[in-house]
This record gives sequence, C-alpha cells and structure tokens, in this order.
Amino acid sequence: MTELHKIHIPIYKDILFVFLGTVKDCQQALIKNGMCEEEAQCFKPSETAQGFFIYFEKDGIYLLWMPEIPEKIAHYGVIVHEIFHFVYRFLAERGLVMNDSSEEAYTYLAEYVFDEIDNYIVQQREKEDKQKQK
Repeated sequence: MTELHKIHIPIYKDILFVFLGTVKDCQQALIKNGMCEEEAQCFKPSETAQGFFIYFEKDGIYLLWMPEIPEKIAHYGVIVHEIFHFVYRFLAERGLVMNDSSEEAYTYLAEYVFDEIDNYIVQQREKEDKQKQK
C-alpha cells in the first residue's frame, strides 16, 4: 500500500488515517498528505511491531499503522488493541474520561472504527486478488 486510508468520523468532524504497509512507505504517504518530512520521520515503530497508533499533535493527525494486510485472527487482535489506543486518546482530547457514563461513546466509536477498517481490508484483499488473476 502506498496511500493513507481516511476514516471519517462525522460526529467529531475528524479523521483517522490507516496505513497497511512498510514504515518507509507510510512515512512517504504522510509527506504526500502534507506532513513535513521531519515530522513524518518521527514515525518509527519498532521493527517487531505488529501494529502502532500515534497522534501527531502538531499536525492533528491520528494514525493507525500495520505492516501488512491482516491475514490471521491474531492480526485482528492487534487492530482492536490499536483501535483502543486511538479511541482513548481521541475521546480524552474531547474531554470524555472513560467511566460508566461515557462507556457507550467509547464502545460505539471503537465499533465504528473497527467496521471501517475491516471494510478497507476487504477492499484491499479484493484488489490483490484481481491483480493476481491478471
């Protein structure tokens, strides 16, 4: 993958970027999206990371990254893990502390983001399958 996928979160008028691919390709996609090179180079998950969430406060960019298109159920566990990091940070930035009163806001946002990422993964797999058939 070489493009950032945008998940629009309409109720908050914000975006979560998702990238499935190498760190270097992700950095290039961030630059292509308008981030300065120096800031994009700050994105450096460990070589063994199976997924990563980062908030670039200076640019207001939320990014969920995975090194490849998920294939196994364990990869989906990583997605859920990173989504929770995103949801926690995203809603905390808006003043929603996680407690009994805000639990539904957290769970609905997590569900929405998971569904959107899963739809994106399905689309990417279909593209790969079509390319293999050619």
